[in-house]
Amino acid sequence: MGFYHFARKEELLNRFDVPLPIEAFAFDKDANQLIVGSNQVYWIDPVSSNRVDSFSVSGNILAGAWINDIAILPDHTIWVAGDGGVERIDTKTKTSKVYSKIDGTLPCNGAVSLCEDVGGNLWAGGSCGLLYYNFNEAKFVTVLPDKSTTR
Repeated sequence: MGFYHFARKEELLNRFDVPLPIEAFAFDKDANQLIVGSNQVYWIDPVSSNRVDSFSVSGNILAGAWINDIAILPDHTIWVAGDGGVERIDTKTKTSKVYSKIDGTLPCNGAVSLCEDVGGNLWAGGSCGLLYYNFNEAKFVTVLPDKSTTR
């Protein structure tokens, strides 16, 4: 299992081996590393194809499934979306914070997508609509609710 990377200059297809299917990935331009996710987050060196590091995310955000999406913010945090919530990983300290419906920091059960805009704001697509991360209150708020569901 794993995923493939096409090296354009060499016209080579490189295989990156990880033990489980990859459901999400992002590229950290500052560290020049691929960040991939299955049931944990892996840092991959794109030159050597070696796994540099890994981080086990909270089982609560996975809800028995895989990581749905990964976003990397300029403050060197990695945000991971899962069916049970969102987790922020501080890459310098290797500590994390979970955002969930249980503790009121996420208005719905989980998130399927993450995106940073040009202003550094974090957005999430959740089971309850479009969400915005309020950095001052340290929680996600609903901006555009999904009226087709009551989840």
